[in-house]
Amino acid sequence: PRPPWLATTAFLEPTDAGPDDTRAPDEALDLEYIFGFNAQRRQHCFYARRGELLYPAGGIGVVLDSASGAQRHFQHHADCIECLRVHHGAGDTWVATGELGVRPKVLVWSAATLEVLATLRGVHR
Repeated sequence: PRPPWLATTAFLEPTDAGPDDTRAPDEALDLEYIFGFNAQRRQHCFYARRGELLYPAGGIGVVLDSASGAQRHFQHHADCIECLRVHHGAGDTWVATGELGVRPKVLVWSAATLEVLATLRGVHR
């Protein structure tokens, strides 16, 4: 049987499309706020030493200041974050996030600066 949406949607190419432009755009997008989080796993939300909430949303680690509502974003993963754990050190919180994917990696990063402290590869089988 034919899917019902094929009968209701016309698949036509646009008639007024200009030539393909393969140049990169002059402007870039900036992530301002994330609504939602990865709810498929348990124990994915932690507090940082400074009272901020840490949790994954897709492939991004979110650091939320719950008092002001401001977010900061750790954007160094190439795939969905599968696990997140924290360690409270002297004056900072270290976060370890592991991703899914063909060549997954675990990143250890600072919740205060969002700086990558270590990258672990080859430990997943």
